[in-house]
Amino acid sequence: MTKKKKMMTNKFYPKNPDHLPVNLIAISPQYKIKITLAVFSVILFILLYTALIVSTVFLINYTIFHPVQDIHTFPILLKIITTVTAVILFVFTLKSLFKIKNHSLSNRVKLKESENPELWAFILQLCKDTGAPKPKHIYVDPDVNMHVSYTNTWLNLILPAKKELTIGLGLVSCLNLSEFKAVMSHEFGHFAQRSMKIGSSITIAKNSIHDMIFSKDKWDLMLDQWKKSDVKTAVLAWILTPFTWGVKQLLNLFYQPLDRIQSSFSREMEFNADKMAVSTTGSEAIISGLWKLDNGSLNWTNTMNNANLSSQKNAFVKNLYTHHLLAVDKDKAEQDKTYANLPIDVRGGKEFFSSSEKSIVSMYENHPNKDDRQANAKKTFIKCTTDERSPWLLFGYKETLQEEVTTLIYDQYLNKKPDSFIQDKDFAQIIETENSGQQILAK
Repeated sequence: MTKKKKMMTNKFYPKNPDHLPVNLIAISPQYKIKITLAVFSVILFILLYTALIVSTVFLINYTIFHPVQDIHTFPILLKIITTVTAVILFVFTLKSLFKIKNHSLSNRVKLKESENPELWAFILQLCKDTGAPKPKHIYVDPDVNMHVSYTNTWLNLILPAKKELTIGLGLVSCLNLSEFKAVMSHEFGHFAQRSMKIGSSITIAKNSIHDMIFSKDKWDLMLDQWKKSDVKTAVLAWILTPFTWGVKQLLNLFYQPLDRIQSSFSREMEFNADKMAVSTTGSEAIISGLWKLDNGSLNWTNTMNNANLSSQKNAFVKNLYTHHLLAVDKDKAEQDKTYANLPIDVRGGKEFFSSSEKSIVSMYENHPNKDDRQANAKKTFIKCTTDERSPWLLFGYKETLQEEVTTLIYDQYLNKKPDSFIQDKDFAQIIETENSGQQILAK
């Protein structure tokens, strides 16, 4: 890292905790058990899938080379039908191999290091602190989120996945710099997890089985049309139907426990990633960030609804994030008051999520509930100073970026292509008038 980047990092990089327990981010016994189950399930899937393919190959071989004892029309026709059935069944078992691929996301903008040197310096330092590899690409999208994505193909059962980071601009407006660092540390916790490859493998396995059982594609539509054709030609399709049904039922027996294993494993990965956030920002920032994002998401939803409402009147603004920030700032005083009245947590800091709010997590949920995440982050309470500055300090040309993403929102979310724009005060007036009208109608 150059001296210039170090200076940038020190300027906008919140201080790490002074002291950390030795085993803070160590893998828990529960995590080890679930890693073992996950590895076993992936191996079992590979064996099952291979067995299905080998079985159909054996069936094709048998139907082709098994001698016909009686050279007459019916035995020959039966041989042809069984051979074709076996070949089509073979194609059915292989079809998911050709469907697992990466879908390029169009609702995001790729960032350039040259335009965002402060953000790059921040991320490089965070990679160093978390032991995570640097993301291959960094994107922004419109929403209140931040997530890791990775290549998801069959080759990734062997080769390492290429990881990408996507930052939701709506999230940037909701958090302070420490909370932003905590959320990003959580994502880099996933980057650093060696078990992420296992999670990727389970996802590939689960998606493959789900596709074969539940998805309707060209193959299924062809079979449906075939069954509706002339009786003489439809016979083969009807013969094939129970075979494909049987394969789907067999796969479904495996899919259900695999889905539960993936969900349970994902929750442990979330707990572990939260501990990574604690190691860089203390116990409070990741939980206060989660708490703030609830209201931030509501403000962003209202901003999007307002944009949609005004767009129906052909009224557009260049920068929707100006209005989201206004909504966040308007709620700040009330949010600060609510924060001040939160109960003191005996474990340390504030109690953002009470046990009375705790709900039973479904076995199919990929994320633990927030009360459990709070307990996990405060198992050993780590103090750290809070940097109240805005994460927007990290983004170069932020207004230009906000306007570019606003254009994307109009195009891809609202299906509009503005050719002119109104002033921000006029946009606010339209929304105020519409909201007043709706309130009158409601009465």
